[in-house]
Amino acid sequence: MAADRPLQTMTPSSPQPTGPAAASGASPVAAGEKVEASLSTSSTPPPVVQTSRSEQSQAAQIWREFKKRKLAVCAAILMIVEIMIAVFAPFIANDRPMAFRGVNRFEFQQLIQTVESLVALANGESRQEGGAAKKVYPVLEKAQSLLETAAAEIDVSTSNGSESHQQFEGLIQQIQDLQKPLGSFPDQSSALPPELIQGIQALLKDVKTLKKSELPPLLSRWYFPALAQLNGIDFWFIAAAIFWPFWWLATRTLSFAYRQPRWVQLLVLAGVPTLAAGIWVEINPSRLDQTNYKQGVLTAYDFSRTAPVIYDVVVWPLVPFGIDEYDTSNQTQPPAFSLKEPQKLATPWDRPHWLGTNHNGVDLLTLLIWGARISLSVGLVAVLIYMSIGIVLGALAGYFRGWVDILISRLIEVVICFPTLFLVLTIVALLKPSLINIMIVIGLTGWTGVARLVRSEFLRLVNQEFVLAGKSIGFSSTRLIFRHILPNALAPVVVAATFGIAGAILLESSLSFLGLGVRVPTPSWGTILSEGRTRLLQAPWQMTYPGFAIFITVTCYNLIGEALRDAADPRLRGTR
Repeated sequence: MAADRPLQTMTPSSPQPTGPAAASGASPVAAGEKVEASLSTSSTPPPVVQTSRSEQSQAAQIWREFKKRKLAVCAAILMIVEIMIAVFAPFIANDRPMAFRGVNRFEFQQLIQTVESLVALANGESRQEGGAAKKVYPVLEKAQSLLETAAAEIDVSTSNGSESHQQFEGLIQQIQDLQKPLGSFPDQSSALPPELIQGIQALLKDVKTLKKSELPPLLSRWYFPALAQLNGIDFWFIAAAIFWPFWWLATRTLSFAYRQPRWVQLLVLAGVPTLAAGIWVEINPSRLDQTNYKQGVLTAYDFSRTAPVIYDVVVWPLVPFGIDEYDTSNQTQPPAFSLKEPQKLATPWDRPHWLGTNHNGVDLLTLLIWGARISLSVGLVAVLIYMSIGIVLGALAGYFRGWVDILISRLIEVVICFPTLFLVLTIVALLKPSLINIMIVIGLTGWTGVARLVRSEFLRLVNQEFVLAGKSIGFSSTRLIFRHILPNALAPVVVAATFGIAGAILLESSLSFLGLGVRVPTPSWGTILSEGRTRLLQAPWQMTYPGFAIFITVTCYNLIGEALRDAADPRLRGTR
């Protein structure tokens, strides 16, 4: 065996190993190879280490665990679809077309009627003893603006249209001739001279003659009635529903959007829809559109020349019925899919009532779609109100402790002593039933649970190292509360909010069912149930479908809340 051992030779220049190297039998060459190997290893970049679960943010961990619960994910998708249906209800269920190209004769006639009313008002103001000039001038200016708008609608390519346009231009010139002396009237407090009064009377006579004359040929153009009826709040939600997904994609694909501070991103998310809604209100002043679009006809069928609207092309919503459209020929009709014979439609633009009608002939599916806006908005706004109250009071009690904690805790206990439903019923009974009052009352009575959650989280976090470090640096209490402690205490609050939305929707439906909530004709799921309870045997569908909508919505929010609660609990992560 010794003969098989390799011969180790030592050169004179090579020092003999001593110490640990000699004891281990390692040669200097081997030691040098180890040193070089270690140097070469240290010069290489360190390997990429995947982020461990403990190093990820709390929101990322909750979202990863939430996605494992398939039922909750389906419930969240269903709620997103329901919210989108509620936001875009004017384009889904409406008795006005989404868009059409054609002629609106009724609107033109309304313009002439408005001009007549304004000139009649100017005629009455002109006979006053004093101050008539400053009152008549703006009225005639408004009448001139409406006449110019009407004149622009006339098709001057025909002989009748050219004559009518000249008649309108003559009226506009008459108003301008009257405005010149009115604008330069020397004494604004004295009565008008007789020649100006006679001129206004002559203008009123000519306008009445114009109103009785045959309707001139009008230009065909595009109209958007469903869009034109939106107010500022409706447009804000629609703009937010369109803009927010694009901004979410931008923060994940574009570096400039991702690198913006959080307050800038929140400002963009709130500011862009607000700016869009403000611009919309300025360019589209609210007005009452009384045009009966269901009486309109296509251009090829305009034989009588009396239809209020002529369509070249028209696009109707999926459910072409309005919340105040009463169809007396289809009162208390069962759902269309349960009938053996097709339903009789009042106009060619109508569609079958897939969920039936109520006792007034109003389409039930339309009421459910528009009622979702009321029920969901009550839930979201009420929860936002009591979350704001609960977070502030709970944060103050948990951070400052002492007498502040004692005072707020006793206030919470006093409010908890009263049953929520009876407290809300008492307050609503004393106030006028309205949507705003319901939101405020639910918000003012449901904050105690959130306050207790936030207080317990602050008591747990206030003595941790990052809070003590902030105090030692000199951070103010406001900064510590809202920028450092509160973001780490919001996980249970978000869970409570999902349960709170479901409870608020159920409470609003109960109040509306008892007649203390939203009043007719404003639709909500509770009012639909209340109207159908007296006809349960004759028309059971009037209570079945709104009750099912409430059940599905409340169940989905509860499933989302339970999944978030389990995902936020470290002891339950990894389980389904």
